[in-house]
Amino acid sequence: MSPLSLDQARHLDVDGGRIAYYETGTGGRTIVWVHGLPLDSRSWEAQRAHFDARYRNVFLDLRGYGASDKLPPEPRGGVTALYTSDLAALITYLRLEKPTVVGFASAGHVTLRFAA
Repeated sequence: MSPLSLDQARHLDVDGGRIAYYETGTGGRTIVWVHGLPLDSRSWEAQRAHFDARYRNVFLDLRGYGASDKLPPEPRGGVTALYTSDLAALITYLRLEKPTVVGFASAGHVTLRFAA
């Protein structure tokens, strides 16, 4: 299994930009992984290696990081609202029903806002 690389990214057009995501794994349940700042999806490599055999894994590069577009100069509603909106757009686009969403550091805040 080779590590995630930016050239493997898939992209989704969202309001005001484009986000990158990666899909790996073979399981039926889905985990969506959201990295903390200033990292990108590659920070989840150990988790991907462990969970790929049992779960479908989706890794999101937040805007401004990895293979996603840069942040807009002044995001409407703030950066957390933008990241939350992007996460919701990706889950809707991929038609994920009740995925487990995991985030750490600043992305932990994003995932909690999304869950709320």
